[in-house]
Amino acid sequence: MGVPWSTQAQNCRLTGRSCFPPLLSMGVPWRTQAQSSSTTREIVLSAVAQHGHVLWYASPELKHDREFVLSAVAQNGRVLKYVSPELEHDREIVLSAVAQNGRVLKYVSPEFKRDREVVLSAVAQNGLALEYAGPELKRDREIVLSAVAQNGRALAYASPELKRDREIVLSAVAQHGHALQFAAVGALVDREIVLTAVSQDESALSLAAGALKRDRAFVAALATHVDNVDLLQWADAALRSDSIFCSWVRRAQHIAVEKRRASDAESRALEDSLRCKEAAIKELQDAFASLADRFSTEVRTLTDKLQRQEKSIEEMSHRFAGSASGHTPALDFMKFVDVLPGAQDVARVS
Repeated sequence: MGVPWSTQAQNCRLTGRSCFPPLLSMGVPWRTQAQSSSTTREIVLSAVAQHGHVLWYASPELKHDREFVLSAVAQNGRVLKYVSPELEHDREIVLSAVAQNGRVLKYVSPEFKRDREVVLSAVAQNGLALEYAGPELKRDREIVLSAVAQNGRALAYASPELKRDREIVLSAVAQHGHALQFAAVGALVDREIVLTAVSQDESALSLAAGALKRDRAFVAALATHVDNVDLLQWADAALRSDSIFCSWVRRAQHIAVEKRRASDAESRALEDSLRCKEAAIKELQDAFASLADRFSTEVRTLTDKLQRQEKSIEEMSHRFAGSASGHTPALDFMKFVDVLPGAQDVARVS
């Protein structure tokens, strides 16, 4: 009897060997199953979407099939590790792979690690892919900005000069407070940078320069940006031992939290009010549209009626004009009294 899938899965976890459930069946060797299934493109592609290493077991034909490989890397960028050598140098395939999984940049050839478009695509998907970029691109400000905006910890792989770039450091700590540890020393004493880092992660204060952690005014100001966290545990020991200062900071923090809650409540009330006004405006617009449709319909009706009356008057005029040839005008007029509404009464009076 074959080994149950649960046991195989457990062995995978213990040994670190990859597993691919879509192609497994009881009691059949893994490689045999994969090779027998690899002839079916749909099955392999479906398996690749979940387990990129399945392509390693695919037939040589599939590994050399550019269209198939493009579809595979679009679903799982890690498949790039298992494609044929010639397709590893296909720029479109590499771009598709790093766009799906930026960390795949680790496996591409050196020429693509120096390719600006490839690296930009990779770090936009995963900022940590900056680790595998060429040295010259780690000095590229746009690439590093894109990387730290996606993952602040990518600052660790930026060039030394860009670790001193204030805008880049601010972007990094805004995304991940602990990126402060990768910034140049000057950033650790920059109040705005530390404030931004602490606002994202309170414990980032532990990374600040000692002078800031001892600064009473600065620590007190930080407290107003932190909700329900004992910020003082990351401050200097001298401040933590000052009971009066600690009490004041906690009180200031509580007041700041209450103000933010009140502000949030006001914002929600304002949003609700705006939604009500938008709904009322929409109702008025619908009402005006309905009135405009009714008005247009009535105008068309009156226009048609006037046109019919004008036509009747024109015909009547032609009939009266025939009186010159011996017709009696009164009799011609009586023939058309039915044409216009109310004309009978006029005829009797005449």
